[in-house]
Amino acid sequence: MARILIVTGRLAEPIVREAVIRSNTKHSVDIVVAPVDVAAFMTPSYIANFLKARGIAEKGYDLVIVPGTISGSCRYVEEVLGVKVVKGTVSAYDLEELLKLDDLSILSEDKAADDVLQEIAVERNLRVLLDFEDKASREGISVGNVVVPLTPPPIRIATEIAFVHKLDKDALVKNVSRIVDDGADIVSLGFEALEPHPDAVYTAVKIVKKEFDVAVAVDTSIPSEIIEGVRAGCDLVINIDLTNIEHVHRSVR
Repeated sequence: MARILIVTGRLAEPIVREAVIRSNTKHSVDIVVAPVDVAAFMTPSYIANFLKARGIAEKGYDLVIVPGTISGSCRYVEEVLGVKVVKGTVSAYDLEELLKLDDLSILSEDKAADDVLQEIAVERNLRVLLDFEDKASREGISVGNVVVPLTPPPIRIATEIAFVHKLDKDALVKNVSRIVDDGADIVSLGFEALEPHPDAVYTAVKIVKKEFDVAVAVDTSIPSEIIEGVRAGCDLVINIDLTNIEHVHRSVR
Protein backbone atom coordinates (compact mmCIF):
# COMPACT_ATOMS: atom_id res chain seq x y z
CA MET A 1 0.00 0.00 0.00
CA ALA A 2 1.27 3.46 -0.92
CA ARG A 3 0.59 6.88 0.48
CA ILE A 4 -0.70 8.95 -2.42
CA LEU A 5 -1.51 12.61 -3.00
CA ILE A 6 -3.86 13.51 -5.84
CA VAL A 7 -3.72 17.04 -7.22
CA THR A 8 -6.84 18.45 -8.86
CA GLY A 9 -8.74 21.68 -9.57
CA ARG A 10 -11.98 23.07 -8.13
CA LEU A 11 -14.34 21.78 -10.83
CA ALA A 12 -13.01 18.22 -10.79
CA GLU A 13 -12.76 17.95 -7.00
CA PRO A 14 -16.19 16.29 -6.44
CA ILE A 15 -15.53 13.78 -9.21
CA VAL A 16 -12.09 12.92 -7.83
CA ARG A 17 -13.41 12.42 -4.30
CA GLU A 18 -16.21 10.18 -5.54
CA ALA A 19 -13.78 8.18 -7.69
CA VAL A 20 -11.53 7.56 -4.67
CA ILE A 21 -14.49 6.29 -2.65
CA ARG A 22 -15.82 4.06 -5.43
CA SER A 23 -12.39 2.56 -6.08
CA ASN A 24 -12.22 1.05 -2.60
CA THR A 25 -8.47 1.43 -3.02
CA LYS A 26 -5.96 -0.20 -0.72
CA HIS A 27 -3.82 2.89 -0.88
CA SER A 28 -3.93 5.81 1.53
CA VAL A 29 -5.13 8.72 -0.57
CA ASP A 30 -5.17 12.46 0.17
CA ILE A 31 -6.54 15.08 -2.19
CA VAL A 32 -5.25 18.62 -2.57
CA VAL A 33 -7.24 21.17 -4.56
CA ALA A 34 -5.30 23.85 -6.38
CA PRO A 35 -6.90 27.32 -6.59
CA VAL A 36 -7.77 26.91 -10.26
CA ASP A 37 -11.08 25.90 -11.81
CA VAL A 38 -9.77 23.73 -14.67
CA ALA A 39 -7.03 21.30 -13.71
CA ALA A 40 -5.80 21.04 -17.30
CA PHE A 41 -4.63 24.65 -17.16
CA MET A 42 -2.00 23.86 -14.54
CA THR A 43 1.60 23.53 -15.66
CA PRO A 44 4.37 21.43 -14.09
CA SER A 45 6.00 24.63 -12.87
CA TYR A 46 2.78 25.83 -11.24
CA ILE A 47 2.21 22.44 -9.58
CA ALA A 48 5.78 22.32 -8.29
CA ASN A 49 5.54 25.77 -6.72
CA PHE A 50 2.04 25.13 -5.32
CA LEU A 51 2.98 21.85 -3.66
CA LYS A 52 6.33 23.13 -2.41
CA ALA A 53 4.58 26.05 -0.70
CA ARG A 54 2.28 23.55 1.07
CA GLY A 55 5.26 21.54 2.34
CA ILE A 56 4.31 18.41 0.48
CA ALA A 57 7.93 17.22 0.30
CA GLU A 58 8.01 16.82 4.08
CA LYS A 59 4.76 14.86 4.42
CA GLY A 60 6.08 11.47 3.38
CA TYR A 61 4.06 10.74 0.26
CA ASP A 62 5.20 7.85 -1.91
CA LEU A 63 3.53 9.20 -5.02
CA VAL A 64 1.91 12.38 -6.31
CA ILE A 65 -0.69 12.01 -9.08
CA VAL A 66 -1.44 15.08 -11.19
CA PRO A 67 -4.12 15.45 -13.89
CA GLY A 68 -3.37 13.51 -17.06
CA THR A 69 -4.34 16.54 -19.11
CA ILE A 70 -1.46 18.79 -18.10
CA SER A 71 1.13 19.50 -20.78
CA GLY A 72 4.79 18.75 -20.37
CA SER A 73 6.68 16.32 -18.18
CA CYS A 74 6.34 15.92 -14.41
CA ARG A 75 10.05 15.30 -13.98
CA TYR A 76 10.61 18.92 -13.02
CA VAL A 77 8.02 18.57 -10.23
CA GLU A 78 9.87 15.47 -8.99
CA GLU A 79 13.13 17.41 -8.87
CA VAL A 80 11.57 20.20 -6.84
CA LEU A 81 9.70 17.96 -4.38
CA GLY A 82 11.92 14.91 -4.20
CA VAL A 83 8.83 12.73 -4.60
CA LYS A 84 7.81 10.59 -7.58
CA VAL A 85 5.22 12.53 -9.61
CA VAL A 86 3.14 10.91 -12.33
CA LYS A 87 0.24 11.74 -14.60
CA GLY A 88 -3.19 10.33 -13.82
CA THR A 89 -6.04 9.76 -16.22
CA VAL A 90 -7.33 12.33 -18.71
CA SER A 91 -10.81 12.03 -17.22
CA ALA A 92 -11.20 12.31 -13.46
CA TYR A 93 -13.90 9.63 -13.63
CA ASP A 94 -11.29 7.06 -14.68
CA LEU A 95 -9.31 7.52 -11.48
CA GLU A 96 -11.61 4.89 -9.99
CA GLU A 97 -10.06 2.17 -12.15
CA LEU A 98 -6.57 3.57 -11.74
CA LEU A 99 -6.69 3.44 -7.95
CA LYS A 100 -7.67 -0.23 -8.03
CA LEU A 101 -4.15 -1.06 -9.20
CA ASP A 102 -1.85 -2.43 -6.54
CA ASP A 103 1.30 -1.11 -8.19
CA LEU A 104 1.08 2.52 -9.24
CA SER A 105 4.82 2.81 -9.84
CA ILE A 106 4.16 1.74 -13.44
CA LEU A 107 2.63 5.15 -14.14
CA SER A 108 4.56 7.69 -16.19
CA GLU A 109 5.88 11.19 -15.58
CA ASP A 110 5.37 11.99 -19.24
CA LYS A 111 2.13 10.41 -20.50
CA ALA A 112 -1.38 10.07 -19.16
CA ALA A 113 -2.30 6.88 -17.30
CA ASP A 114 -4.93 6.01 -19.89
CA ASP A 115 -2.32 4.05 -21.86
CA VAL A 116 -1.58 1.95 -18.77
CA LEU A 117 -5.29 1.28 -18.20
CA GLN A 118 -5.71 0.35 -21.84
CA GLU A 119 -2.87 -2.17 -21.67
CA ILE A 120 -4.35 -3.70 -18.52
CA ALA A 121 -7.79 -3.90 -20.15
CA VAL A 122 -6.31 -5.60 -23.22
CA GLU A 123 -4.48 -8.14 -21.06
CA ARG A 124 -7.63 -8.81 -18.99
CA ASN A 125 -9.78 -9.25 -22.09
CA LEU A 126 -7.19 -11.53 -23.66
CA ARG A 127 -7.26 -13.76 -20.57
CA VAL A 128 -11.06 -13.93 -20.80
CA LEU A 129 -10.91 -14.84 -24.49
CA LEU A 130 -8.30 -17.52 -23.83
CA ASP A 131 -10.54 -19.01 -21.14
CA PHE A 132 -13.43 -19.09 -23.62
CA GLU A 133 -11.21 -20.69 -26.24
CA ASP A 134 -10.06 -23.32 -23.76
CA LYS A 135 -13.68 -24.15 -22.91
CA ALA A 136 -14.57 -24.30 -26.62
CA SER A 137 -11.70 -26.68 -27.32
CA ARG A 138 -13.03 -29.06 -24.67
CA GLU A 139 -16.75 -28.77 -25.40
CA GLY A 140 -17.01 -27.65 -29.01
CA ILE A 141 -17.46 -29.30 -32.40
CA SER A 142 -14.53 -29.43 -34.82
CA VAL A 143 -15.20 -28.03 -38.27
CA GLY A 144 -11.97 -28.49 -40.14
CA ASN A 145 -9.33 -26.63 -38.15
CA VAL A 146 -11.93 -24.58 -36.27
CA VAL A 147 -13.63 -25.55 -33.02
CA VAL A 148 -17.18 -24.21 -32.88
CA PRO A 149 -18.41 -23.92 -29.26
CA LEU A 150 -21.73 -25.50 -28.38
CA THR A 151 -22.56 -22.52 -26.19
CA PRO A 152 -20.87 -19.31 -27.37
CA PRO A 153 -18.88 -17.21 -26.68
CA PRO A 154 -16.58 -17.26 -28.49
CA ILE A 155 -18.35 -16.97 -31.81
CA ARG A 156 -17.06 -18.09 -35.19
CA ILE A 157 -17.45 -16.10 -38.39
CA ALA A 158 -18.60 -17.86 -41.54
CA THR A 159 -18.57 -15.71 -44.68
CA GLU A 160 -20.19 -16.83 -47.92
CA ILE A 161 -19.05 -16.30 -51.48
CA ALA A 162 -22.08 -16.46 -53.76
CA PHE A 163 -22.34 -17.93 -57.25
CA VAL A 164 -18.97 -19.67 -57.01
CA HIS A 165 -19.72 -21.68 -60.15
CA LYS A 166 -19.35 -18.43 -62.13
CA LEU A 167 -15.85 -17.67 -60.79
CA ASP A 168 -12.59 -18.78 -62.33
CA LYS A 169 -9.74 -19.93 -60.09
CA ASP A 170 -8.07 -16.52 -59.78
CA ALA A 171 -11.33 -14.79 -58.85
CA LEU A 172 -12.17 -17.49 -56.31
CA VAL A 173 -8.74 -17.32 -54.69
CA LYS A 174 -8.91 -13.52 -54.57
CA ASN A 175 -12.32 -13.58 -52.88
CA VAL A 176 -11.31 -16.20 -50.34
CA SER A 177 -8.08 -14.36 -49.56
CA ARG A 178 -10.03 -11.18 -48.87
CA ILE A 179 -12.53 -12.71 -46.47
CA VAL A 180 -9.86 -14.73 -44.66
CA ASP A 181 -7.83 -11.55 -44.18
CA ASP A 182 -10.99 -9.91 -42.84
CA GLY A 183 -11.25 -12.57 -40.15
CA ALA A 184 -13.51 -15.31 -41.47
CA ASP A 185 -13.07 -18.62 -39.67
CA ILE A 186 -15.15 -20.58 -42.18
CA VAL A 187 -15.44 -19.91 -45.91
CA SER A 188 -18.87 -20.87 -47.23
CA LEU A 189 -19.18 -21.55 -50.94
CA GLY A 190 -22.59 -20.79 -52.40
CA PHE A 191 -23.98 -21.91 -55.74
CA GLU A 192 -27.09 -21.55 -57.87
CA ALA A 193 -30.26 -22.37 -55.94
CA LEU A 194 -32.02 -24.70 -58.41
CA GLU A 195 -29.55 -25.69 -61.12
CA PRO A 196 -26.95 -28.25 -60.01
CA HIS A 197 -23.23 -27.69 -60.64
CA PRO A 198 -21.59 -30.71 -58.95
CA ASP A 199 -18.34 -30.46 -60.93
CA ALA A 200 -17.97 -26.78 -60.05
CA VAL A 201 -18.56 -27.60 -56.38
CA TYR A 202 -15.87 -30.29 -56.40
CA THR A 203 -13.37 -28.04 -58.18
CA ALA A 204 -14.02 -25.04 -55.96
CA VAL A 205 -13.64 -26.98 -52.73
CA LYS A 206 -10.40 -28.55 -53.98
CA ILE A 207 -8.99 -25.14 -54.90
CA VAL A 208 -9.81 -23.52 -51.55
CA LYS A 209 -8.55 -26.49 -49.52
CA LYS A 210 -5.29 -26.49 -51.46
CA GLU A 211 -4.66 -22.73 -51.35
CA PHE A 212 -5.83 -21.91 -47.80
CA ASP A 213 -5.67 -23.36 -44.31
CA VAL A 214 -9.30 -22.55 -43.57
CA ALA A 215 -12.48 -24.49 -42.88
CA VAL A 216 -14.66 -24.80 -45.99
CA ALA A 217 -18.45 -25.10 -46.04
CA VAL A 218 -20.67 -25.88 -49.00
CA ASP A 219 -23.98 -24.03 -48.96
CA THR A 220 -26.33 -26.07 -51.11
CA SER A 221 -29.41 -28.27 -50.79
CA ILE A 222 -28.85 -30.11 -54.07
CA PRO A 223 -27.82 -33.74 -53.35
CA SER A 224 -25.34 -34.05 -56.23
CA GLU A 225 -23.56 -30.89 -55.09
CA ILE A 226 -23.50 -32.03 -51.46
CA ILE A 227 -21.99 -35.38 -52.48
CA GLU A 228 -19.29 -33.76 -54.62
CA GLY A 229 -18.52 -31.18 -51.93
CA VAL A 230 -17.95 -33.93 -49.38
CA ARG A 231 -15.93 -35.97 -51.85
CA ALA A 232 -13.69 -32.94 -52.43
CA GLY A 233 -13.08 -32.62 -48.69
CA CYS A 234 -15.37 -29.84 -47.45
CA ASP A 235 -15.61 -29.52 -43.69
CA LEU A 236 -19.26 -28.54 -43.38
CA VAL A 237 -22.43 -28.89 -45.42
CA ILE A 238 -25.16 -26.32 -44.94
CA ASN A 239 -28.78 -27.10 -45.82
CA ILE A 240 -29.05 -30.81 -45.26
CA ASP A 241 -32.69 -31.32 -44.26
CA LEU A 242 -35.59 -33.76 -44.64
CA THR A 243 -35.96 -32.94 -48.33
CA ASN A 244 -32.52 -34.20 -49.31
CA ILE A 245 -31.10 -36.34 -46.52
CA GLU A 246 -32.39 -39.58 -48.03
CA HIS A 247 -30.54 -38.77 -51.24
CA VAL A 248 -27.17 -38.13 -49.63
CA HIS A 249 -26.92 -40.19 -46.46
CA ARG A 250 -25.54 -43.26 -48.25
CA SER A 251 -22.83 -41.23 -49.95
CA VAL A 252 -21.91 -38.92 -47.09
CA ARG A 253 -20.07 -40.47 -44.17
